Amino acid sequence: MNKKHTKTVIRNGKAYHYYDKKVTMPDGKRKDITAKNKVAWDKKYAQVMQEFNSNIRPHSKVMTVKDISTEYLADFHQTDAPKTYYGRVHHLDKYINPEIGHITARNLSTNRIRQFYRDVTAVRGHKKVEQINKTLRHMLNWAQSNELGITSNPITSDVMDRLRRTGRRKNRLQELQPDKQVFSLEEASMILTAAVNKREEVIIQLQLLHGLRISEALAIRWSDIDLQNGEIHVSRQVSSTPKKYRTGTSYESDNYLTETHTKTEHSNRHVPLHDKTRELLSLTPEDERIGLVFATAKSTPMSASNYTRRIFRPSMKSLGFEFKTHDLRKMYGSFLYDQGVNIVTLSRWMGHSSPSITLNIYAKVVVDRQSSHAFPVIGQSPSKFDSVVI
Repeated sequence: MNKKHTKTVIRNGKAYHYYDKKVTMPDGKRKDITAKNKVAWDKKYAQVMQEFNSNIRPHSKVMTVKDISTEYLADFHQTDAPKTYYGRVHHLDKYINPEIGHITARNLSTNRIRQFYRDVTAVRGHKKVEQINKTLRHMLNWAQSNELGITSNPITSDVMDRLRRTGRRKNRLQELQPDKQVFSLEEASMILTAAVNKREEVIIQLQLLHGLRISEALAIRWSDIDLQNGEIHVSRQVSSTPKKYRTGTSYESDNYLTETHTKTEHSNRHVPLHDKTRELLSLTPEDERIGLVFATAKSTPMSASNYTRRIFRPSMKSLGFEFKTHDLRKMYGSFLYDQGVNIVTLSRWMGHSSPSITLNIYAKVVVDRQSSHAFPVIGQSPSKFDSVVI
């Protein structure tokens, strides 16, 4: 160790050594750099030079993670879809900033992030960490590109590797257990029968016979339905994102609910219209086929939460079921998969980005395959769509 730059300080009767050396920066200014030892000093000096050459704004060198998050959200506020923006706000406000928001961005280490993820995993599980990691990684990449506080993203490729391996082991163990969620044709038939001549009948059919998400079913308009050719165009969903997160964006509205594009690009799709649903929709006079297929008394869309609380949950309770609205979509995927519908076709109808998602999530066990209950899943001419009858 170079004794010339080695300093010693006495605190509480104990000697502490450190390495201190001044350097001349390219702009002619002198800078004092202090570190634990010569090796640490060299590393710190390299970082200082990298920051100088990267033109990082001087004031941003002391910005904390929370400071960066404020500018980050402001930059994406007007361009993000409401739910995407709201999700980022939620992860930053509830998880990221309370734990690491006080840390200066340039001092945010890979090990500190790894520990943060381990803590969240212990409380909320692997899925939540994946969501948080997506937000934090995107924000730090943005900060690096905008020369705010950091020259490289501390979230390296291996940060999530160990957590993901643990998650995969946990999933494999769960796969060895009996499937807790199975669907029967009898239950599906009971749900369809109970909805006959009721207001929610069309929504029940859109989910159970067409696989729509509840937010998609509530946003279906008459203009999306082609009764003649027998298909439904799914292109939007109902969003109940708080108004404060939509103000100043292209989604700004005085209404509590807004209609936005579908969840993903693949969710924008055409689904074969079930004969049963075609018959139901044909009962509506042509001159009344305007606006939403299912609307409130004010001709506005109903939120998924209101539909679930006021209509769906009481209906399931009367049948003795504890199904959620999304379970009807799962039933649709499960029944068709069990019947042998081509997985690529099924994935397209469900709006998934790949068939593997359909297999992993919706290929559930279907009981009573030999049931006497006839459940016509797809009632469409085979000239255009596969025709399947369970």
